[in-house]
Amino acid sequence: METRALHWLSLPQPEAYRRERIERARRGLTRLRALDRKTMSDKERLSADVLDWQLTSIVDGAPFGDLKYPLEQFRGANVTLVDTLTISHPIASKPDGDNYIARLRLVPARMREAIADTRRIDALGVRPPRFIIAATIAGMKTFINVPAEQSPFV
Repeated sequence: METRALHWLSLPQPEAYRRERIERARRGLTRLRALDRKTMSDKERLSADVLDWQLTSIVDGAPFGDLKYPLEQFRGANVTLVDTLTISHPIASKPDGDNYIARLRLVPARMREAIADTRRIDALGVRPPRFIIAATIAGMKTFINVPAEQSPFV
């Protein structure tokens, strides 16, 4: 049985992936800005403007990549993995269930990458404020102390 775990969850998240994402954004901006916007409809120009803004944000944010905390209480891997699997991907069919299980199997690898990234930026002296660390640890402890049958993953 073949399952497809297509989502950011199935992509590697380490530094090499981030560098490639930034390079793709640069290439995309070059191609996008080469288009003649005068020939576009209003909707197409709006879409091009939004895409330009998104790609520019990725490129301009590159120098600040080490300031994003991989584990934190709102958008860290410890939260986004759970949200992705429990909110973004409902299970309404057998293929959905198969894909869910395939994605669930990727959680340990994504968490190992987040931990490695945390250690890497910690070595650079970049650390979140104590209240973020405390809130993150409290949230993780709450998550792991839930009985299996009440786990959002189950």
